[in-house]
Amino acid sequence: MPLAKEQLATDDRMLGLLLLCLGTGSVIAMLSTSVSNAVWQQAPYPRGGVGLAIILPCLAIADTPVRLGATLFAFGVSLGSIDVAMNIHPIELERATGRPLMSGFHAQYSIGEFTGSAAVTSFLSLQLGSLFLTVVCSPLVTIATVSAWPGLLATGSRQRDHCLSCPFAVCC
Repeated sequence: MPLAKEQLATDDRMLGLLLLCLGTGSVIAMLSTSVSNAVWQQAPYPRGGVGLAIILPCLAIADTPVRLGATLFAFGVSLGSIDVAMNIHPIELERATGRPLMSGFHAQYSIGEFTGSAAVTSFLSLQLGSLFLTVVCSPLVTIATVSAWPGLLATGSRQRDHCLSCPFAVCC
């Protein structure tokens, strides 16, 4: 957000409205994703991950507050979908395996956030531009999402059978 504030030369009031766009998108996605998962038994994480990969470079090239607000709203939708998935998936697997797994999921998520933030901060300190970083990160998000996709469908018996036999508590 500091880069966006500097690039668009906005004041604190406009920055607050832009952040509200992010939060609004997240809340809407959290509500709709939980309902769609309950009705259609679909894993929401892949949609959110693909959305993040597509939207991330758009954050760096948004050149007006309106475009940045719309992009932040879409980014919030993707993040909200992932947040719901991050909680639905372990609950399903805990039911299937009878083991507590939620804390492992949250730990992995936190480690990923910390590592990503540290890496981006390091690269920005090397004067690499935000567009460059987002273009590099988008394929990484896509690769992570696509590689994890088959194992995230907790409603299938193949996934539950795998998790029942898995010796690692955090792999499922």
